[in-house]
Amino acid sequence: GNIFSVLERQHRYCALDEFICVCNAVSYAHSQGILHCHLKPENIAVGQFGEITVLDWGLAHRFSTSETPSGLLEESISGTPNYLSPEQAQGVREWLTPATDIYSLGAILFEMLFNRPPRRVNESPPSLQSLLNAVITGDIPRAVDVAPRDAKVIASICDKCLATLPTDRYASVQHL
Repeated sequence: GNIFSVLERQHRYCALDEFICVCNAVSYAHSQGILHCHLKPENIAVGQFGEITVLDWGLAHRFSTSETPSGLLEESISGTPNYLSPEQAQGVREWLTPATDIYSLGAILFEMLFNRPPRRVNESPPSLQSLLNAVITGDIPRAVDVAPRDAKVIASICDKCLATLPTDRYASVQHL
């Protein structure tokens, strides 16, 4: 099953151990210069013995820690809209950094806390363009505003991950 099958068996806040395992896997990938670029609950498998596996590395992207642009200016939008970072929603791969995956981790954490993705568009069903616009503009509720009192600290972590600007997010998954 995926990470949410664990949540069905456990209290949502107890699944933070599994979330930390996902963060460790992503942190390792970043240490190797690789971004996942498609983190979402369906891409997190939980094995029979509770082991966590991050799946679907098909959109993974190498990144450089140097300030020199890679020269790769590929424009396309790939991923699942509710978990895309604003820079992904704009479709320029050169803008992707570890902060991109941190945003997606924040979206997963939001869903763990509130049992729904972080954004809702007031259309039924929402158009892809309206969803992408909501991503780019940061049109999401602040987790601390909707969290119960006992989850305010986790909600503030979630909000920092979901910051619109990459520089306002955690500097690394280890910091998260």
